[in-house]
Amino acid sequence: MRCRSHHRHPSSIAVGLGDLNKDGLLDVIIAHEDETAVSVFLGRGNGELAPAVAYPVGSRQSAIVVVDLNRDGNLDVAVANQGASASILLGKGDGTLLPPINYATGGGPSAILSADLNRDGILDLVTSNRQSGTVSILLGAGDGSFAPKPDAPAGSQPSALALGDFNLDGREDIMVTNAIPGAFAPSLTVLQGLGNGNFTEPQLITIPAPGFPLSISSADWNWDGAMDLAVADFSNLTIRMLSGRGDGTFTPLATLTGMSVPPAPFTIAASDMNGDGNTDLAAVLDNGGSVGAIFGDGAGGFASPVPFPGSDFGTNAIAIGDMNSDGRPDVVAAGSGVVGVLLNHFAPGIAPVEARAFVLGGNRTVPAGAGTGNLCVRVEPVDRSYTNDQVDLASFTLRSEGTGSVSEIHSVATRRNVDGDTDGNGVSEVAAFFSRPDLAALFDKLHGRTTAPAQLTGSLTDARAFCTDVTLNVVGTGGPRQIAAFAPNPLNPQSKLTFATGREGPARALLFDIQGRLIRTLLDTPRLAAGPHDYSFDGKDDRGRSLSSGVYFYRVRSVEGVFDGQIVILK
Repeated sequence: MRCRSHHRHPSSIAVGLGDLNKDGLLDVIIAHEDETAVSVFLGRGNGELAPAVAYPVGSRQSAIVVVDLNRDGNLDVAVANQGASASILLGKGDGTLLPPINYATGGGPSAILSADLNRDGILDLVTSNRQSGTVSILLGAGDGSFAPKPDAPAGSQPSALALGDFNLDGREDIMVTNAIPGAFAPSLTVLQGLGNGNFTEPQLITIPAPGFPLSISSADWNWDGAMDLAVADFSNLTIRMLSGRGDGTFTPLATLTGMSVPPAPFTIAASDMNGDGNTDLAAVLDNGGSVGAIFGDGAGGFASPVPFPGSDFGTNAIAIGDMNSDGRPDVVAAGSGVVGVLLNHFAPGIAPVEARAFVLGGNRTVPAGAGTGNLCVRVEPVDRSYTNDQVDLASFTLRSEGTGSVSEIHSVATRRNVDGDTDGNGVSEVAAFFSRPDLAALFDKLHGRTTAPAQLTGSLTDARAFCTDVTLNVVGTGGPRQIAAFAPNPLNPQSKLTFATGREGPARALLFDIQGRLIRTLLDTPRLAAGPHDYSFDGKDDRGRSLSSGVYFYRVRSVEGVFDGQIVILK
């Protein structure tokens, strides 16, 4: 497994996967512990992700689930917020989300899952609430709305959450971990479902002290038809296994043995990672130092962890899904400022496709203005992953985010699209042609000579697809870059910051004193509309105190880039 896509991003606490834009490809939704918005990365079907789009929820988050809550065929997003609420963002089916609707939960929800808890055919939500020691049940109405919560006791500081029919009565049950730092009585709590949205009194399963059960996953590890449990016990640096008996009870805790290195697990998730039909575990190991696969043998036993190369970027959350359309489950890992896709090469699957794209002439400048002639991009297979006669020559697209009035253009038909080894490396290519007017629209926000990264995608006749990077040296036709400026400058007694953005996205405007200390935040939003903007400045700091005369520095960061300047205060 290797890392296919790396995105620098605010620290993540949870990962959700789902096809938000109904293109048959999985997208990634991230919950943040230090941001008041969720982030959506649309998947490109080859392990690559489009740049993130932020959707405010008004609070920092702790968990996320992606399901269709209003039965319209579009996936929706539900997040647990760190205060005492859950936010529902209904999907529009085009990859975008509607503004959030909030519902009260118990205090400090740390996990959220979805299932039909009252057997009415409508999905409901459940949260585990660390501060209040409860689980909250939000029964769905089928239109994306929910009835006010009832709460049920769930032991001390319930944390991670698992749902399943543990007693085989056809009703969903709840299992939570009671993760208390430094506790000498760690436990699991099970609440058996009554099938009407209510649950029995909690039953405790003790864990040898000192334990710290951070994560839980349920599956049938030994093929006996009963749901089993795996628990990541961080304090004891191991994974605990409980085999279900099918009556709601479990065999005594067993520790995974035979591991050459203690896994120090932080988060776990279940899937068949190597295609042998047995359920395996993916785990965040070594306190977030890496991600590894732990292969199950179908009898309840597991092998030593196998680390995934390229996964050592401070991961604390994972999700499993096929991110490159090869029929194998991949891992999306997120953590300390990074979101990465780890492609699965353990399991047999559809052979992956890799391509290389380049422009003849190497660094030759590409004119993006109006005119005749087309841009020719040459495309060749990598490691014989396909043959040129398999390429659908009408499928090529060229994509570049934030550089023009459109983000994607399609190739044009030409009689010159023939094979040939134009770069002399022994590999024959085909040609993809893009018209000058289309290029002008793709790059009309660029001014002058600019290096523009782009992605070229294409399809094969066997339904496989590829996406590869291509760097273009573009002569843009857009106007000069929009600057951010204060006027009047010097300020006396007020001034106004003005700037413009060409598309929606996050924006921040900060003011610093001459020592570089942040003294005023004029703007900080995850989602600023496109267009002109102005913000008044009254010469005061964030505490309302008047600033003394002198030179101050400001920085505006938006989708247009970063602009630094100075403002003078005179009194």
